[in-house]
Amino acid sequence: MKRLASLALALSLFGCSEPDVWEGWVYPSGSNLLVDIPIGEFDTLEQCRDAALAQLEISRIVVDGKPVAGDYECGLNCRPARSGLNICEATER
Repeated sequence: MKRLASLALALSLFGCSEPDVWEGWVYPSGSNLLVDIPIGEFDTLEQCRDAALAQLEISRIVVDGKPVAGDYECGLNCRPARSGLNICEATER
């Protein structure tokens, strides 16, 4: 009986972890990181990248007839910080 209780406790601690979540942001003007477009949450980094690249195409900025290079980032398991920024376990392009 004691083993069964230990097994149940172990499963409850390790078997119910939350899945990883990737969040994406697009920066239409890559040099200005204060202007961003949140693009949502994704199950995988690849899904986040695909959505970011699609949004960059839609949000393309043209200055003096030349496109401005935008940028993006995908963050893993992000949480808001007091500063208003997000803290993520990892960030990728």
